[in-house]
Amino acid sequence: RRVASNMGNSIFVAAYLVMVIPLTLGRLVRSFSAILTEEEGVIANTLLSACYVFILAAQVICTFFTQSRGPWMGLMEGLFFFALLLALIKRKRGVMLAAVGAAAVLVAFLVVFNLPRSPLAPLRDAPYIGRLGRVFETERGTGLVRVLIWRGAVDMVTSNPLRAIIGYGPETMFVAYNPFYPPELAHVEARTASPDRSHNETFDALVITGLLGFLAYMFIFGSLFYYGFKWLGLIRDTRQRNLFFGLAIGGGLASALFLWLWKGPEFIGVGLPLGIALGLAGYLVVAAFAFYRGEEAQSDIYQPLLIALLSGLMAHFIEIHFGIAIAATRTYFWTYAALMVVVGCYLRRSPPAEAAA
Repeated sequence: RRVASNMGNSIFVAAYLVMVIPLTLGRLVRSFSAILTEEEGVIANTLLSACYVFILAAQVICTFFTQSRGPWMGLMEGLFFFALLLALIKRKRGVMLAAVGAAAVLVAFLVVFNLPRSPLAPLRDAPYIGRLGRVFETERGTGLVRVLIWRGAVDMVTSNPLRAIIGYGPETMFVAYNPFYPPELAHVEARTASPDRSHNETFDALVITGLLGFLAYMFIFGSLFYYGFKWLGLIRDTRQRNLFFGLAIGGGLASALFLWLWKGPEFIGVGLPLGIALGLAGYLVVAAFAFYRGEEAQSDIYQPLLIALLSGLMAHFIEIHFGIAIAATRTYFWTYAALMVVVGCYLRRSPPAEAAA
């Protein structure tokens, strides 16, 4: 049975938790650092760390029991991002390589697990873990429902040049979708149900606000990652800035184009965010071995917070392309953005005593 807490749907509570788990992890890192570096308050920091471990365990366990694959993927990407950022800031290239290796093993496991004649196929009927064997499922179940909804969303956007530019407006998909309703969708979902969301933020943005709104939305996400990297000291000059945008934009476009040619235009909304995430991760790996070789580790009390906020945003970015952005996660998104601006533009430039006050 999938847990849903008090949010009405299991995917909603999981979408919320994947944004706050990196914050808990950031506080845990800060507490462990205090234990190792501060002579006073060892007992207090130890107790605080124990509390954070308990909270983190509860959050991860709850996310696991939601059995929501989109948030699971978002959480995995968020934790991977957290490990890369922390390893790069601390100049631990071995830790970074270990994180990349672990991610590669996990991706390989998911690919093998999802193969039609996989030797791991019997595990798909196992409780909880079996849902990982249907991550790439697009021929039946909720995977097929999403693909068909995306196909209709593509038809909505491309049916009229003006709609492609400005969209249909907020909360209009429910009434505007019917002319583009794929007949196959009635065989896998209730015939009286009309989608009000695409279960993909790219298509939701295109349907609601058109290309103009979608570009503005991507600009906001790109700006947050760019300035987050910059405030962490990971983008210092024009060459690094150009590489950052080249890998992020190039990765997104290349991945979207690849899935479009391979699976169809309805998969653009999945390929774009995955390519952007891979591009950002690639930048961190390149930066570790090309830009910061031999440099000493940086030390800043706000680094764990910035890393946690960026990782939470990355988890959210991946999750909303497989689910629905709800009021709670949108509120946290703008709160995280505001916190990043406060930390990056003010707190990090203030004297330690003033900032602590």
